[in-house]
Amino acid sequence: MTTELQIDAVTFEVASAALQSAAEEMGSVLKRSSYSPIIRDMDDFSCAVFTATGDLVAQADYIPAQLGAMSLVVKSVLKRWDGRIREHDAYICNHPYQGAMHLPDVNIVIPIFFDGELVAWAGTAAHHIDVGGVNPGSEGPELTELYGEGVVIPPLRLSVAGAENEELVDLLTENFRDPLSTLSDFRAQRASCRLGEERVHELMRLYGKDTMLAVMSRMLDVVEAAVTRLLEQLPDGVGEAEGALDDDGRAGPRPASTRASRSAAAA
Repeated sequence: MTTELQIDAVTFEVASAALQSAAEEMGSVLKRSSYSPIIRDMDDFSCAVFTATGDLVAQADYIPAQLGAMSLVVKSVLKRWDGRIREHDAYICNHPYQGAMHLPDVNIVIPIFFDGELVAWAGTAAHHIDVGGVNPGSEGPELTELYGEGVVIPPLRLSVAGAENEELVDLLTENFRDPLSTLSDFRAQRASCRLGEERVHELMRLYGKDTMLAVMSRMLDVVEAAVTRLLEQLPDGVGEAEGALDDDGRAGPRPASTRASRSAAAA
């Protein structure tokens, strides 16, 4: 990605830090608003701000493994709802083949509009205690198919024009063992996203839309350049790694090992 509008170094550093701060503040809102201890006490969630096309530009330091997947969720929403995305909508998704991870990790993202233009997204991913399925807690080593974990949610609208999608909520209520906790945590995630939206609006008003779009573009450029430099430092050759678990959860108490190798040839 290239930056068209030139911005000075001070503006870039301050504005990019403000986006990072917005993601961190989103995390504080979610943590303090949630019902479930897995979110409130274990911090098993993530918050981030994305470009209009779904590229991650700012993230809170909680569970980084969820963040790469969340970017794919935003892009799945863009694909499924192309031409129909509206301000004040909120989208929910836990579908692992549309960007999410396992079903208990539920993503809620909202589009951020400014002057009628889609300029960014705010998103959260959180591990929920139960999303239905065979076992309480929605997990188990004996599960052999996705549907055993619980309800599979493709990118759907949790809110429509600012109002909660009651039909979807009714459907989910009948499939959760503890709908009060799970749905309340969904609402905490949505509130976190709204805070992210508010902070992006503040920055757009302070610096101007074009400047903030250039800041986000340059943030991606900086990361790309840094990763490229690190990759260039890796020597050619073959790397190997091996690890083991106590068991595989099915065949009994014997170690389950994994081994991987990766070759790096000169470009």
